[in-house]
Amino acid sequence: MGFACIVDPPRDGVREAVDACHSAGINVVMITGDSAATAKTIARNLNILGPNSLVVEGGQIPELSDDEFARVNVFARVNPEHKQIIVERYQSQRKVVAMTGDGVNDALALAMSDAGVAMGITGTDVAKEAADIVITDDSFASIVTGVHEGRGLFSKIRMMVYFYIAINLFESIVFFGAMFILPSTITMLTPWQSLYLVATTHSFPGLALVFDKTSPHAMEERPRDSEEIITRPLAVFMVLNVALMAFGAAMAYFLTYTGWLGIVDIYPENLEGFYTIVTRPAKATIMMLTVILLLESTIVFIIRRINMPVTKSIREPGTIRYFVLIGLVYIAHLGLMYIYPAQEILDSVGLKFYFMPLTMYDWVICILLALPAIVGMELYKRRLRKNNITL
Repeated sequence: MGFACIVDPPRDGVREAVDACHSAGINVVMITGDSAATAKTIARNLNILGPNSLVVEGGQIPELSDDEFARVNVFARVNPEHKQIIVERYQSQRKVVAMTGDGVNDALALAMSDAGVAMGITGTDVAKEAADIVITDDSFASIVTGVHEGRGLFSKIRMMVYFYIAINLFESIVFFGAMFILPSTITMLTPWQSLYLVATTHSFPGLALVFDKTSPHAMEERPRDSEEIITRPLAVFMVLNVALMAFGAAMAYFLTYTGWLGIVDIYPENLEGFYTIVTRPAKATIMMLTVILLLESTIVFIIRRINMPVTKSIREPGTIRYFVLIGLVYIAHLGLMYIYPAQEILDSVGLKFYFMPLTMYDWVICILLALPAIVGMELYKRRLRKNNITL
């Protein structure tokens, strides 16, 4: 007498993928036609079953209360009609449902779910047609990888929307406010200075966000509504950020233009550039542009991983791209200030940027005026983390 045992073990990496889903707030549910005992054993090996999880057979689904249904992580002895009921009940509880399947009997549930995922190798043509996504390697781990990349893409979209709304609001407050305060004879920005602002601080920091890598910690954040681009906490964060940035830039212009308390003056070093005649309004503009450079080049580091301290986010993969792209902006800014032949060449073809060299003291003033927005937002993020509020 002898025994023959046949085992179809889970693929490598599936248990780790299930654990990643749990850390991401995704509830993994097994739906199978196998017996409850078999399904329970497999689910336990894959860490799908939790301490309070239930295992039920398809015929028992209509008898379950909503609370009991929410605790089910394994559905056994399921037929196509049961799969339809399962998807409908989850959706009635306002859950976002992703359904995987490979057979003809999965087609209806795949079509009904919010995200139908069919298997590319073993899947039937009917299942592939009904699904929204086809996995070419039939691996559950590939689905989790897709979720990870999707979260990274969604985070990029949110932060790019935030960046461009914030900097445009900030500059609108400064420039439109100046129209009502400054004399009509004073032009805060020349046309070429406006173009310079658009071509540098509006472009390269945004490109850094576009080409950023997905955070390894993306699967540790809670699921979000796909329409939840600017949440209420993020809107409050933006208002505070815009206010602090506008204060810093406006103060740079005000202190230089008025010479208030002698904090900022015109120094001999300011006259050593290509433009030897420097007025207070002209220097005030360059001081303000320098503060804008400091603010808009650092805001991307603050919001890149907005729920992390910047000291941690700069150690994430892809940071070098930020330094390269933003470094180009600083090279352009410093080149216009201190490489006098560059100004001469540009001026000869009509590109008048009117940059003058700033002293070390001028730079210290600019940095001090930018610090409230930089340090203030990091401190505010720290307060939110202590209160378990995510942005």
